Amino acid sequence: MGYYGGGLTERADPSRMRLTRILNENSSGKVVYLDETAITDNYALLCYDSLFVTSLNDINPVLFLQGAVSQKAPDSSEAVVPEATTSINITVKNGTNYASVVRDNAGLFSSVSDLKNAYIIRKEKEEKDGAVRITEKHIPINLEEILYNQEFYSSEYVQNKDILLVPFRQFFVTVAGAVPNPGRYSYIPDRDWSYYVGLAGGIDTYRNSLKAVTITDVDGKRYSKKDNIIPEMTIEVEENSGWYKWNRISGGITAILTILSSTLSILAVTGVF
Repeated sequence: MGYYGGGLTERADPSRMRLTRILNENSSGKVVYLDETAITDNYALLCYDSLFVTSLNDINPVLFLQGAVSQKAPDSSEAVVPEATTSINITVKNGTNYASVVRDNAGLFSSVSDLKNAYIIRKEKEEKDGAVRITEKHIPINLEEILYNQEFYSSEYVQNKDILLVPFRQFFVTVAGAVPNPGRYSYIPDRDWSYYVGLAGGIDTYRNSLKAVTITDVDGKRYSKKDNIIPEMTIEVEENSGWYKWNRISGGITAILTILSSTLSILAVTGVF
């Protein structure tokens, strides 16, 4: 059989050949799986036999890229900003590092991709007491580090059927502290801290003095009022008013004095003193 079809190509995989043999006119065909020994033993082919030789490319790992990813628009160098979760299948070579596959597909990510908080979902077989159980492992991976630090290489390599999940960035700003309506507010580009505080009802001057605020990003890094506000920042309007703090303290002191006065009155009535 080694002489048919002009021989094998460079990427042929003779270890996984599939032979379909028609037994008779009423038969749909019998499937026989052959390996490379069929060639060395000169396996005999019959009339109407159909032999399929797989390619080594067919067994390359497949990576499922899901979440805030999208293909480029036709005739455009700009990535499409996805509005919903997308799934893209990527075939890679065995032994491919995640840094390589991410850089090769940088155009799939956009402004809504949360690159810092991506993670790999990998299913693994776990055998215990003779029983096989499939477990799901989540592996954090910082795609921002991969894309913007060309010297960085991940310690993770792509395994077949891995899922690389890229979350959507949360486009909101949190306002907390001395405001009437603390909460999350939709992010609007090019607006300063006072805009978001205004959405929360403005500064409660009874609880806050001198417009003191603390601005932090999602990683806890502090910013000044002059810095640009970016998504997922928190603007904390400080409760620093001396009068407000005194009232909070004095309320507790008053309660304690009231209890103490009542206790002394009871003791005096009962004749303890």
